[in-house]
Amino acid sequence: MAFHLSDYKRLIDKLATIPGRDWLTITGATKSLQANDGLLCNANVMRHDVDRSPENALHMARLEANNNIKATYYFRCNKRGLFPERYVLAISELNHEVGYHYECLSRSRGDRKAALESFAENLERFRGIAPCQSVAMHGAPLSPYHNQDLLVGTNLRDYNLVSDAVLSFAKTELVYLTDTGGSWRAPEVLNLRDRVGVATTKPETPETVSFGQWVAKNNQLLIVSTHPERWAYNTPNFLIAEGRDRLTNAAKLIINRLRKA
Repeated sequence: MAFHLSDYKRLIDKLATIPGRDWLTITGATKSLQANDGLLCNANVMRHDVDRSPENALHMARLEANNNIKATYYFRCNKRGLFPERYVLAISELNHEVGYHYECLSRSRGDRKAALESFAENLERFRGIAPCQSVAMHGAPLSPYHNQDLLVGTNLRDYNLVSDAVLSFAKTELVYLTDTGGSWRAPEVLNLRDRVGVATTKPETPETVSFGQWVAKNNQLLIVSTHPERWAYNTPNFLIAEGRDRLTNAAKLIINRLRKA
């Protein structure tokens, strides 16, 4: 379920072999999509949802920066609206994009008015730390409320945003690979809400040798999404990540059975 950062290094090495690649932030990808009527050639977006363990995110961000990779990191805040400021700044200074990982609807127990007010307040707090033009919902798989519903029908420009990591690609054919559930191909019972765009045929998982070749030959947008807490930088960190994943997946299975009952 958990991975090592050395696994991630092998992944970005394979992607780095793609000729003429463009490493885009979510903002850049959205602009290119609009300019090319939905088609991006050899473009890959690296997205990281920092649900917890921002220290892991910083280790990953440094690894990417050392390999000339630019990614987007989305940060949650606590219930008081406080973000891990030191890590947001450190990752932004590595020339990565940073954004707000919102979960207002689940925290407000479905009260959309209160959730939108909280969203605006938290967004401004985040911007007090670093620029933010892109946001991404937190799946909150243990909650009955889907945070993605919060911004459906809203105009992102009202919040001075360029893109939402899911909504902005809702009608786009793309290949989306995520480590949600502890596997690149986790079943729906373990990946309850982490989906983006119109799904197309997926390449082999990133662990395979031919992954980079597949990406290079197909003119489709590729988004690779990870949760840095799952990518360990040493053995104790790996054991913590593995234990957390097992507990989370067990909870997902129980909730899924209860919802079907």
